[in-house]
Amino acid sequence: MSVLPPGTVTTASKGGIVVATNLHVVSLSVAAYDYLLTLPYEFQLYRSSDRKRLGLILFILIRYSSMLVLIFSNVGFFDTHFSRKSCGQYYLLAPIFKIIQVMVSQAILGFRTYYIARRNVWVRWFILSLYFTIVGFQSFACLANRTTVTIDGNCIVASPHPESPFSTWSFHLAATLFDLLTLSISTVYLLNLKTSETSHTSRLVKRFLYYGLGNFLALTAANVVNMIMFRNPDRSIQSSGASLNYAVTWILSQRLLIYLHASIEQASVVVTPIRMMRVAPSEVHFSGGTTMDSTDNPTSSLEHAGDRCLQVHVERTLIIDLKPEGKEPVEIETETPDAV
Repeated sequence: MSVLPPGTVTTASKGGIVVATNLHVVSLSVAAYDYLLTLPYEFQLYRSSDRKRLGLILFILIRYSSMLVLIFSNVGFFDTHFSRKSCGQYYLLAPIFKIIQVMVSQAILGFRTYYIARRNVWVRWFILSLYFTIVGFQSFACLANRTTVTIDGNCIVASPHPESPFSTWSFHLAATLFDLLTLSISTVYLLNLKTSETSHTSRLVKRFLYYGLGNFLALTAANVVNMIMFRNPDRSIQSSGASLNYAVTWILSQRLLIYLHASIEQASVVVTPIRMMRVAPSEVHFSGGTTMDSTDNPTSSLEHAGDRCLQVHVERTLIIDLKPEGKEPVEIETETPDAV
């Protein structure tokens, strides 16, 4: 198959132009609507005391790298004032920011899997190795062997060899592989959580499982659409699905961050200050060997202890999934080292 030189003027079927235009309009509309919906959450993050947290950094990166790749992609499609020279200078902007967007999106999935795996060392190194391998391959597949097609003065990025295993369609295949592997690891760890049959923690685990599965299915659907389109010999519609993929990746990635942040806000480690702790007198032991028995007055016994150190033995921590008033809280028991 011959390779079209950059800026080649070509014609396209009327149906192809209609499909491409509709996909671009839909992606822009959905992305703009979701951006407005999540603006209050963004302002809340800026006002929070945890502005240096990794979640905020990832949220800003996925939000505005996605916005830029959508802008560059749609300007190239809708603007009809490109010359052959200007198109040759412009056409790589969208693929470059496409790589940045998918790097951030996959980093979010990687961090989610790592924390679900309880920061397992082997999981960390596996995800890091997988991440850099996949990103390196995607960068090559996205930038190599690209050409441009001009229809009525616009600037469209195309793949001259859509059947090649290193063409743009393989970019989306690699993304699906990364999503599948991270989902599999997180699912295994979630299923291995030790929860009793009567415990309400099963609901929390199910929410994580269902949300991760739903996120994977939506991303996979968008990637499959792009794999099909980028293997299409009609270069006028090859990159049309990319705009929809940008929007889906943006929305799902930032929604995943919002969901994780909300889960952290709802779950808290119960820490009770000592001065507010109510314990039976016989359960209080001092470092000097003194024990407060049930007949002692708690106040006088504490005063008698003087400067002796009160030792607190932490046998377990409880993570409470807070529920609306009137419903039982969810308790997740986790083993912790003894603390004194």
